[in-house]
Amino acid sequence: ELGIRVSYTAAVDFKGFERVIDLLGGIEIDVACPIRDNFVNASAENGYEELYLPAGRQKVNGRTALLYSRSRHGRTDLDRARRQQSVLMGLKRRLTQIDVLPRLPFLWNELVSHVRTEIDLAGAFRLAKTGASAGSGMVHGMVLRPPVVNSWRSPEGKAALLLDREQFDIALADLFEAPVPGVRDKPICPKVDVALHWRERVKRFQEQQAAKRAERAGGGVEDDTDGVVDSAE
Repeated sequence: ELGIRVSYTAAVDFKGFERVIDLLGGIEIDVACPIRDNFVNASAENGYEELYLPAGRQKVNGRTALLYSRSRHGRTDLDRARRQQSVLMGLKRRLTQIDVLPRLPFLWNELVSHVRTEIDLAGAFRLAKTGASAGSGMVHGMVLRPPVVNSWRSPEGKAALLLDREQFDIALADLFEAPVPGVRDKPICPKVDVALHWRERVKRFQEQQAAKRAERAGGGVEDDTDGVVDSAE
């Protein structure tokens, strides 16, 4: 356990995530590094939906925000967590703007079927009021990265991260000195299309592993490529 008290939780499905951002007229996110990625989309002409965003503050609709949050650009979940923080900060800025606050009851009714949470409408108003009064200098965050967590592989070959409790406690003590969530000073950017190359390598590896298992079993070729390229649906 991390020892952090969580007062409320909210689980939002993809459709609700897209819809709330679109109902708000889009949000602005801070893109640290230019990013290009592809997502499987059966309704697209070539079977793929492309994501491209240049670096800098960008205004995005719900669909683009969702793809940006899910991309594996940079390869690790640590990079993806930082992008998700950036999206949440963009959503926070938009929700607490003066023209949005009166629309919260309407937004709530639109989203109630897409959200599981203990927060009621009155609680949502209280949180929005608190968020509106909290400037960017009052919001802090961090991504769990080395030395707080370290790479580990299980005996079954599964990749995981192990928490260093001592390093985590140090980072937690310094949390309120941390920068705004989703921001990374002077990032070392990977190649803009690194996610595309990574997906292709993983797909080839899984196809090879499936072929080896099928050969050992003496049967047909086994399909083991599900999930290699994130679906856009």
